[in-house]
Amino acid sequence: MEKYSDARDTYNQVVTDNPGSPFVADALYGRAWSNRELKRRDQAIADFKTLLADYPDYASAGSATYYLAVTLIDAKRRAEAVTLLQSFPTKYPGHAMIPSARYMLAQAMIDSGRNKEGLAEMRAFVAAYPDHELATRARRQVSDTVVRQGDKTGMADEYKRLMSQSPATAESVYEAGVIASRLGRARDAEAAWTRVRKEFPEHALASRAALDLAQAAFARKAFKDVVPLAQAAAKSNDNAVRGEAFLLVGESELSLKHHAAALQAFQSALGREGLEPTLRFRALAGSGLALEEQQKWAQAAKYYDEVAAKSPDKTLRAWAKERRAAIASKIKPEGKTAPKSSSGDKTSREGRG
Repeated sequence: MEKYSDARDTYNQVVTDNPGSPFVADALYGRAWSNRELKRRDQAIADFKTLLADYPDYASAGSATYYLAVTLIDAKRRAEAVTLLQSFPTKYPGHAMIPSARYMLAQAMIDSGRNKEGLAEMRAFVAAYPDHELATRARRQVSDTVVRQGDKTGMADEYKRLMSQSPATAESVYEAGVIASRLGRARDAEAAWTRVRKEFPEHALASRAALDLAQAAFARKAFKDVVPLAQAAAKSNDNAVRGEAFLLVGESELSLKHHAAALQAFQSALGREGLEPTLRFRALAGSGLALEEQQKWAQAAKYYDEVAAKSPDKTLRAWAKERRAAIASKIKPEGKTAPKSSSGDKTSREGRG
């Protein structure tokens, strides 16, 4: 029933009031687990240790050892966890948690700065259990660690390993693209992401790869290429990917002078949950500019006002203030006709990026 506080108290009664009971070991395990769920890590660690010391032949000693190690990791006591996990496969041969224990060992080593050993252990885990539920996370951890180290030789080797993996997976090819991008090898990165889209079109990473390709095209100012790629990314089930994709569509359509299409895309971006604040204000600014280009001055002004008042980007705030001032004379006062636009009023728009 997940009433861990009540459970802990009841287990405690067994341990303290009936020390000779054949159920004390079970009660210690239950109390340790309850304390762990209640984030009482030091008490959980103490209970697991007492259980293993007093009842080494307990039927669930392997599970207790594993969860003791996990709790030690949660408590930032990684060195103790590493010692436990290193001996786990030999101490509990055939245990169902051996794969998870090996993954946790590798992760604990990496987290404690033992990157070389941790990477070797993580790769060994992936090789031994390629279909394990943690294998995808392990592959990502290897790539992230290599990239974080900044060792270009190591990154290049990891790129080759991922691209030559057989059978290939969407994750391995996509990560190869990420590493190539970090190495400044734009062509290799785009080739990898294109391969993800071609070979794994139904995978979630195909949308992410389309977004990365759209961003690369946008950086080259290849706006006509951006639009179909970003539109493909916008079909993702990930709201964050969809929001950023719609934003790229809007900014590209704006550069192509497709103002109505740009506005529609910006509004779609703003309608996505989870859109980062910086991206949200870019979409607001883009909406304002698209409306201004359509001479909808009052509507544009509202967007500029919001960006100028609330954007965390100082440059964007200043730009919005400039645009708001530039269109101030065009906003129709009550009972009067707005003056026609002057071609010289748009010169300051080009630097928004």
